[in-house]
Amino acid sequence: DFTQTIHVDKPLLWSLENPNLYAYDLKIFHGEEVEEAQGVFAFRELSVDNKNLCLNGNKLFIRGFIRGARAHEHLNNCNLLEEDFYRKNITEAKKFGFNYIRFHSTIPPESLFKVADELGMLIHIELRAPDDDYNNLEEMLFAEKQLVSNDFIQATIDRLYNHPSLAVYCIGNELKAVSLERIEAI
Repeated sequence: DFTQTIHVDKPLLWSLENPNLYAYDLKIFHGEEVEEAQGVFAFRELSVDNKNLCLNGNKLFIRGFIRGARAHEHLNNCNLLEEDFYRKNITEAKKFGFNYIRFHSTIPPESLFKVADELGMLIHIELRAPDDDYNNLEEMLFAEKQLVSNDFIQATIDRLYNHPSLAVYCIGNELKAVSLERIEAI
């Protein structure tokens, strides 16, 4: 194990208007072995102030749109490379005043987060395994069947936590309704 603390005096905060990113290039030498890691990160804070959502202490009004697993994505990505497709999509969305994209029933690829980090767009994901069918809320409540496994949730968090664009983790959507009689029985 190796731990190193690095202090940044007065960091520039990541925001929708100024998506300030910090790059790192890390090499750890241990005898003949060398481990390397590169990436980007940012400083930002999402919070609530009474009834308001705040980004870095400033009130934030969410203006979002939805993209989904099957209904909104197209295989050819407008004949663009994936990262270029997301760059075009987010750039155009920002021109219309959007600041938030909700991904319905899916976790978008890493290239989306990279572009959203660079351009300043907040992302809402739904923690669904790619091949998962909608689960029934009644099964979840009465058969104690999880929507997604804890391992899947943890792996997703571990993979995406450094992206300042990631704002919301959602578990479950449009679940089949539970009958009132079953709820009253609880």
